Amino acid sequence: ALAPHGRMNLSKDGSNNISNHVSTFGFVLKSWEYVLFLQGILKWTTDSRWRNKTTALYQA
Repeated sequence: ALAPHGRMNLSKDGSNNISNHVSTFGFVLKSWEYVLFLQGILKWTTDSRWRNKTTALYQA
């Protein structure tokens, strides 16, 4: 009676661990996407600023 119960608990813990790992992995991926997104915005703003400066130089 003890062995199957122990096995059940083990599988439950295992699945919980797996789901926890998956959720943390998903969270890492999401935060990485967010970082890349912010970097893209930063690059775009600096690029547009640089473009504005160069166009101003060309126009002057």
